Amino acid sequence: MRYSPRSPFTVRETRHLSQTQIERLSIFADFWDRIGNSGHFPQLKRKFDDPFGFFYPLTQWLYARFGRTHSIHLRELEEALTDYLKDFSSARVESLKPELPARQARHWAAAAAANQSVPSLWTSNIH
Repeated sequence: MRYSPRSPFTVRETRHLSQTQIERLSIFADFWDRIGNSGHFPQLKRKFDDPFGFFYPLTQWLYARFGRTHSIHLRELEEALTDYLKDFSSARVESLKPELPARQARHWAAAAAANQSVPSLWTSNIH
């Protein structure tokens, strides 16, 4: 095991996890705390069948967008989540089209284009 040379002496690498993997898990944990544990977005956690499978790519996308996991205003985070969900919804609709009846696929595509499903994820208005 390798530890950070400075306090709080966090684990940097193990036999099973590389430094990059640990850094990515740390990013995941920080954003999980800001999104999943904050209480601001309760519907988002219940929206998908595989929360880790959804949140892990989301957290990496958020880190790429902001370059940090701290000092992100709630309004900025909400805007970023909205942008991500628009792209995610569009990609998900495209990937599911062969499995859906044509009418339902058109409805999902129209809802994603009109951004109708995103507001239901936010429970409070940010002022």
